[in-house]
Parts: sequence; structure tokens; C-alpha cells
Amino acid sequence: MTATYPPTAEQQAAIDLFTTGRSLVIEAGAGTGKTSTLQFLANSTSRKGQYIAFNKAIVLEAATKFPGTVNCSTAHSLAYQAVATDAFQARQRQGKRMRSIDIANRLGIDAMRVPTGDGESKLLASTFLSGLVMSGIRLFCQTADPAPTARHIPRVAALDFDTNREIARRLVTPLTRAWNDLTTPDGGLPFTTATAMSVYLKLWQLSSPVIASDYILFDEAQDANPVMMDVVARQADAEFRASRGYKPAQIVWVGDSQQQIYAFTGAVNALAQMAADERTFLTQSFRFGRVPFSE
Repeated sequence: MTATYPPTAEQQAAIDLFTTGRSLVIEAGAGTGKTSTLQFLANSTSRKGQYIAFNKAIVLEAATKFPGTVNCSTAHSLAYQAVATDAFQARQRQGKRMRSIDIANRLGIDAMRVPTGDGESKLLASTFLSGLVMSGIRLFCQTADPAPTARHIPRVAALDFDTNREIARRLVTPLTRAWNDLTTPDGGLPFTTATAMSVYLKLWQLSSPVIASDYILFDEAQDANPVMMDVVARQADAEFRASRGYKPAQIVWVGDSQQQIYAFTGAVNALAQMAADERTFLTQSFRFGRVPFSE
């Protein structure tokens, strides 16, 4: 589908930058024609593109607007297609629940007495500690880190730094056991859909995947977390892509830094962190007038 109106001056600037083949960040404020800008980019080339967004509804809408040369997917969908074997899917369908005490027993977690900093001590139940471990797995899956470590264990707010560091150190082994269990199709820990999708995405990232496209439009990039950023950013690495028989992909990071809503998923605002070759702004809102940005 092609936009039925000519691009604005700001949209034309984005198109011109895109045609150079260099990596690009587009900061698009609310109502500034972000989607139509991406349509203009896609229709300016016959190259094969991949559109990625976190939100499935946004992806489904985008699929109705882009030309056939562009594949539209969520990052989780790409990961699912790559790593969700029949055995993993069977485990996911079971989606069984497990009591915290049973998780603790499976991971070999015992109650732990720790100092509270006031000369007293506190007994942390094994069920509480198992919750820290499972939360640690979720945190690890959001990062680009190669393996789960003590730094992924959440901090206990009521305890001081040294005590938290000791708790994390002692929970590394259960954390590793949990990860090994969740990445085995016949593991025994709960494998709900939410857990499965996090694990699939992390396993996909750890496999160093290639996205077989000439360019990538990464929408809603302000809500990207490190695991998604790592997969996409790596596609621009000439050496990495050449080792797998591909030319480096052109990356276009698109979004609005002022509209970050998925911080709970570990989102870190890729727009601000990406050292792209070029950066441009869409400030002319069709709803609100001109949108201010801080460059």
C-alpha cells in the first residue's frame, strides 16, 4: 500500500537518509505520521525488509500497510518460529502450576538466615528465595547477557548491599538449575506461555540468529529491551553477517522516547542508546501542532 499524499519535508528527509543505506534513528512524536513515513521508506526500495515491533496489534496493523517486500513480525514471533520445537510446544501446552515449596525443593533451595544490619537476623523462607530465583530468570531473559549470574537476582529492599550480595551469590546455583530446566523440553518447572515466550526469545538471541532481510524497521524502539536490541543491532555487523553468508542489514530504529510504556519488560529506550549513522526527527504533528524534541 502506498500513501495517497506526498511526504512532508521531514518525511522526505527521512526517505533521503534511508536511501543512503546507512543506519538511522527516527524520533517520531505523537501524531507525526510515523506509520506513513515507514510506508514511504518501504516503497522507496525493492529490497527485502523486516518490520519488527513489540506489540502484536501494531504488527498486525502494519502488515496491512506495507508492500509485499516487507515481512511484519513481533520479535517473540520470530523467536517462536526459530526455537519452539514440538517438544517445547507440548511442554508449553501443559502450562502446569507448581507450589513455591515444590519449586524450592526442585532447585535445592533451603531457608537462609541473614543479618539485618541492626545486630539481628532474619530467616528467609525457601519459598521466598525460590521466588527470587524465578524473578531472576525473567530478568536474565530480558538482558543480552550470555548466562544467568548473581546480578540477575533481585535485590531485597529491606536488606543492605552486602547481605543482598551474599544472597545472590548463594542463589547462583539454583538460578543456573532453573535456566537449565526451562531450556529442556522435558523439564519440570512451570512453563506458562509468558515464561515460554521469554525463554524462546532468550534462546533465539543466544543462538546468534540472522534476520534474512536487507533492512530492518524496528518500530516502538523506545520499548526495546537489551535482548531484542542485541539481536537487531547485530544484523548491521558486517563480519557477523558475512560469516553466515549475508550482507549487513540496514537498521532503522523508530519510536518516541517520550512514550516509553514497557519499562517492566526491561525496556531501556534503544532510541537514546543506539549510535546510528544518522538521526532525524518527525515533529510536525497532524493532531497537536509541532512536537518538541531535545536533540
